[in-house]
Amino acid sequence: MKIILFVILFMFSGCNIEFGWAGSTPSGVPLDENETVPPDENENETVPPDEDENETVPPNEDENETVPPSTESDFDMQDAILDEKACGAFTGFLTMKDNSFDPEGFYDNENGITLGSSYPMSFNPIDTEVVLFYPTLNRSKNDVFTTIYEENYYISFDQAWVGNTDRTVYVKTPQLEETDNKYGCYRYELNSVNSNINGVKVYRFN
Repeated sequence: MKIILFVILFMFSGCNIEFGWAGSTPSGVPLDENETVPPDENENETVPPDEDENETVPPNEDENETVPPSTESDFDMQDAILDEKACGAFTGFLTMKDNSFDPEGFYDNENGITLGSSYPMSFNPIDTEVVLFYPTLNRSKNDVFTTIYEENYYISFDQAWVGNTDRTVYVKTPQLEETDNKYGCYRYELNSVNSNINGVKVYRFN
């Protein structure tokens, strides 16, 4: 009996039979070489561009809008010529005013120039007011004066103005009914020591 059992064990050990559980898969088994792994669908997904990122913004129509020049003027344009600096308080110009209620006129001692109004007296001083627009005198005064007389005002200036860098002055006259309540403006070039300097009627647009 022992001999038979020994023979059976010897037969099994000689065949090198491995036992395992049915249905189990041995560890370390490689994948099939030709097996295709499906790619990740999100890996190459195309993201649509942001619609607002390249959006074209229409230009502001008002930004480049050309404003037409004014054709209105506060000055009487009849028999007058256009002058962009006519009777305006622009940079570099000084101003002085006078009316008929002041019989002595207005004198700028530093710049050697005087303005006087001789309009007929009125209840309202503004109806007799004249305004002088003038640059700075950049020369030493001579204390010798020349006076330009007009019908309703006068200008008296130191003769040093004749050699001044800028010798152009303007006089604004009151608004009158006969000119549709427009101001008058007259330009003078103080380029002579004689008093026969003529004013030129000018205007500018608003």
